[in-house]
Amino acid sequence: MSRVRNVWRHWLRRLRPEAPPRPDEREHPSVERLAAYQEDRLPPEEDGEIQEHFVACEECPELILDLDRFNTPESAERARASVPSFRVQRAWLRLSNRLGRDLRPRWPVLHWMRTPLLAWVVAALLAPCALLLWQRLEEVRREVQSLSAPELNPPQLLVDAQSLLRGGAPFAPSEIEVPAGAQRFLLVLSPEILPAQREHRLVLQTWDGEVLWRQAGLLPSADGTFVIGLSRRFLPGGVYRFRVTGAGGMPHYDQEMTVQVTYR
Repeated sequence: MSRVRNVWRHWLRRLRPEAPPRPDEREHPSVERLAAYQEDRLPPEEDGEIQEHFVACEECPELILDLDRFNTPESAERARASVPSFRVQRAWLRLSNRLGRDLRPRWPVLHWMRTPLLAWVVAALLAPCALLLWQRLEEVRREVQSLSAPELNPPQLLVDAQSLLRGGAPFAPSEIEVPAGAQRFLLVLSPEILPAQREHRLVLQTWDGEVLWRQAGLLPSADGTFVIGLSRRFLPGGVYRFRVTGAGGMPHYDQEMTVQVTYR
């Protein structure tokens, strides 16, 4: 209320004969400064400048009085009562939607990404990738088809007992050569000691001892040999160890053979 009394005091002072001329429109304080003055948020220097401005100005004191009347609880209640409830709800809905849009992060709009040139560039980059993928899928399809199709007369390669490891001093590996065009072949292991039990376990290792594959259920043939089906893709050229051990509660049987596989 002290702000209102000051406004009235300066307004009455302006009615005196010695009142200064009205200031220029460009010299009026902004609405923000007047609102800050009305709420007593200005420093003393700016507060005094606005009070001096009220002496020669008619509009600014009236604006301060309007702000004071607007900020009273009675005026706010009258304004709230004069607006229908459905309009208030609709206004709040629009405001909440706008605030929700403003709070969401805005990504920079790249207009150049919507141009037809970008579509042509992306298509030019994807075309070679699609071609390479199609070629690779075609190779895999042909390979799967060749592996699933029957193969007549697969080569049978015999590994005799000369490659057995004895007392830690191995013989030279048995050399086998897979003929050209043969995708699969049969490896016949002929151990030095005939198997005493029915079921055995096969362990395939590299020359350094890394286990590549192991499986139980290996059965000897009528002549005491073991037959294993292999393919070029599974077993590249190199030196390997084929170890046959007993299974089914009889682990004492242990035969190991080294084989050097080459392909034509």
